[in-house]
Amino acid sequence: MQEHPRTTKTVTPATWHRPEFQGREEELIHLAAGADLAGVTRSAVSNWAIRHPDFPKLVLETGPEPGLSIERCNEGGWGY
Repeated sequence: MQEHPRTTKTVTPATWHRPEFQGREEELIHLAAGADLAGVTRSAVSNWAIRHPDFPKLVLETGPEPGLSIERCNEGGWGY
């Protein structure tokens, strides 16, 4: 983590797993938001991601809440 030069806010570096989404952050949602979309808990989404190879792949990690492509999430297929 590095500190922002003009504030005391700590900035967590992002890890891009799918760099084609850089600059398209408005298309991403957190796993918790994906759980809300599917009407399940965050842990259910985590379990689906582990158990199902066709689950939307992680796009970006910015800290405790990884991001998924909202486009991919909206394609359906959730509800394992």
